Amino acid sequence: MKRNRLGYVSMIILSFVVMSGCSKNLFDVQEEFDVQTSITVQGNNAEFTAEQFLDVISESDMIKQYADKLKSIEIIGISYYVSEFHGTATQQINWGYLQIADADGNYVQELASVQNVNLISATVERDLAFHADIAAQLSDYMLEAPHTCMLYLTGEINEVPADFTVVIKLRVKMVAEVL
Repeated sequence: MKRNRLGYVSMIILSFVVMSGCSKNLFDVQEEFDVQTSITVQGNNAEFTAEQFLDVISESDMIKQYADKLKSIEIIGISYYVSEFHGTATQQINWGYLQIADADGNYVQELASVQNVNLISATVERDLAFHADIAAQLSDYMLEAPHTCMLYLTGEINEVPADFTVVIKLRVKMVAEVL
């Protein structure tokens, strides 16, 4: 009889230990969603630089809701398209870089690049190859308060003037602790 009780008590303790070890992540919220921003390029020079301050809390209700409980943010994809294009059918970006920096514009790093992109055909959303290590830094900017950073679009066009907007969509995987 003592043996049965000892076995029963051991099973309860073992179950409790296993459940408490698993429960750390049991109530986490895991979501995938897009954070979108636009960078407007205008000017009469072939070479251009445009910038956008990204306040992730303003751009994402999901991050706003869980800002104080975020455990991780991961950039799992980046896409772009051109909107509000006011140029010729042959105007293109000869070369261009999407760069990130902290909210003060420090530590500028190249996230992605493009070459020979016809602007009128870029009105359809396209995936953008990106540097994973720089995307991890962008994720950190988004994760840590005040959840802000700078985005820069630098490049050269073949015809002036420049008058277009590039919409950047960041596909994000977020984990937040609810309890």
